[in-house]
Amino acid sequence: MTAGGRYWPCLDLRGVEASFEEPHRTEVFYTGTATVDRRARYGEFTRRGHTVDSDRVRVVSGTRDASAACWAETMAPEDELTASVRALGSTALPIGR
Repeated sequence: MTAGGRYWPCLDLRGVEASFEEPHRTEVFYTGTATVDRRARYGEFTRRGHTVDSDRVRVVSGTRDASAACWAETMAPEDELTASVRALGSTALPIGR
């Protein structure tokens, strides 16, 4: 859930908070007081454009614990992320079933 002193919660297939090292369906990559461009934040977080993963991951914005938030979630309910999407660059999306 942390890397470089930053915290980003992940949620497993049941919606329970999990480590990014465990299979998860959702990864929060931004929380703050300001609403931000979710696609731009995803690009910064993953170090690649949001369209690269748009066939497998949905980039969503909303609120989490009364703060503005952005997160990535698998599009297919049976898919799960097997690692963090942070700093992927040209690495393959860590997704499986």
